[in-house]
Amino acid sequence: MATTEAPTEFQPLPTTREERGRQIAQRGGIRSLGGRYVVPAQSANSNVPTYLVDVVEQTCTCPDYELRRRPCKHYEACLFWLSWEGAMNVETGEITLPKKKQQSKQNWSAYNRAQTTERRRVPQFLHSLCLGVPDQERAVGMPGRKPMPDREAIFGLVMKVYSGCSGRRAESDIAACVERGYLSRAWDANTLFRAMESPAMTPILTWLIEEAAGPQAQVENKAGQFAVDATGFKTTVRRLKDEGEVVVERWHDQKHKEQRFIHDWVKLHAATGTLTNVVTAARVTVGTGTGAGDSPQFKDLVNTTA
Repeated sequence: MATTEAPTEFQPLPTTREERGRQIAQRGGIRSLGGRYVVPAQSANSNVPTYLVDVVEQTCTCPDYELRRRPCKHYEACLFWLSWEGAMNVETGEITLPKKKQQSKQNWSAYNRAQTTERRRVPQFLHSLCLGVPDQERAVGMPGRKPMPDREAIFGLVMKVYSGCSGRRAESDIAACVERGYLSRAWDANTLFRAMESPAMTPILTWLIEEAAGPQAQVENKAGQFAVDATGFKTTVRRLKDEGEVVVERWHDQKHKEQRFIHDWVKLHAATGTLTNVVTAARVTVGTGTGAGDSPQFKDLVNTTA
């Protein structure tokens, strides 16, 4: 009876995760991101198009790893990709991570040109954005002076804040905008202050931020990285503390707990592109209640950015 020679070395069959990892690596699209790797999902219908894999820690952001806490198919795909790219020694398993890129030199010519022309270009760009702001509706035959158009109110109050001057000192900058055709008349400081207090300005300002980010979409989408964060601002509004009100201050000492007067706080939540630093979405919350936290604003900022 014929016999076959026993194999000198046992080679186990590839597991399902290894085979799926090989298929993902063969499709391509894996790229390094610092010390980790972005791996595309195997299914085109996946709710999450990519996952982040840490080869050293053997972790992944996919649901499979979150459930089982074991190396997943995306981790296996990274091993195949690294071995094919020559970044991993198959025999020893050592990984040669890409060297940190040297910081590029500052383009001083472009930097100087941007700094020296900024104050001339900001009114021009702002005026172009404000042209998309519609005029408020006003009943026919309504008595009284015709109100300031919203587009001019937005332009004037933004330019006042951009100048960094008080309302009176900023009037000369507003007058210069009239000479350049950006405003129909030189609105006085009190008129602009009333516009700042109008709740109708908030959605318009929010829209302007999102509209200004549009031209950077093609650049930012190549990087595909956005940062969401928030910061608080202590306003100048000083009010008497209500009875039983808990004072939430940066310093929790006895002096601030016993004080009678407190300042209101507002919080700015923003999403920015990590490549151009453009602000893609922004929201402002008042106070320190539950709605002012970062988590309730996160979904809205991400969806607006998308």
